[in-house]
Amino acid sequence: MECELAYDNSIVTSNPLYQTCGSFLCEVAQKDYGAKYFRPEIECLDIDYCESLAAVNEKRRKEATVDAVIGVKPYKKNRFSQARLLLVELRMKYLSPKNLSKNRLEGKVRHTLALLSTDEPICQTKLFIFRDDVIQQMEGWFKEHAREGGIIRNCEAWSVSKFNELIKSEREFPYKPITDIKEMKESIGRYLRPWDSLNFFKSIEYWLNIANTFRYKPDEFHIIMKGLKDVWDDFRTSGVILSEDEELNAEIIEEDYLNT
Repeated sequence: MECELAYDNSIVTSNPLYQTCGSFLCEVAQKDYGAKYFRPEIECLDIDYCESLAAVNEKRRKEATVDAVIGVKPYKKNRFSQARLLLVELRMKYLSPKNLSKNRLEGKVRHTLALLSTDEPICQTKLFIFRDDVIQQMEGWFKEHAREGGIIRNCEAWSVSKFNELIKSEREFPYKPITDIKEMKESIGRYLRPWDSLNFFKSIEYWLNIANTFRYKPDEFHIIMKGLKDVWDDFRTSGVILSEDEELNAEIIEEDYLNT
């Protein structure tokens, strides 16, 4: 996967299968592997359980499926895009790729997709989770077999640590400013030493106008304003001598913009 991901429980809990096979990823791991491994708040569809019920109801043989389906939101450029379902197969007992089978893995994915039978978007990539100490071997196996084509091309081997590091809650994604605040401060600061009142105030007013264009985007607006207040504090403690008109202009800027 080429983007960061936040888990999204709403797409899971709204799925019709949730009523019968809703669970938590850590509980699915606990049931099959004796340890919870994952964040306790990530909800999922327990697909193995769902398939067991379907097989009984339809009076057929139980098919192999992946272990769970979770919801995720791709994150890029300060935005979360539409939530989608992500197939997750747990393989924490596997110590060697010798027991892996391309046909069996592809069959699990194929039958899970048929079982989901949903209009909700599904991630093209499917995850197979292994222990940290064997992940390099497993990654090599998946890359090698991906050359053969088929569903395996869209399957990735991840370690438990990688999963827990890269699939996070929305609140763990810090806002990344569009504006280069360091460059902004430097562009204004060069008129402070040596003192150039005309260009200093022009630069302050220019960046106040830029900040105002981001009022619809509060995170960006507040970051720019904080940077401007830092520069302004530096200006007020610098000891530069202002004319009466310059002091009046400075007080107006403070009252209208920087003391709010």
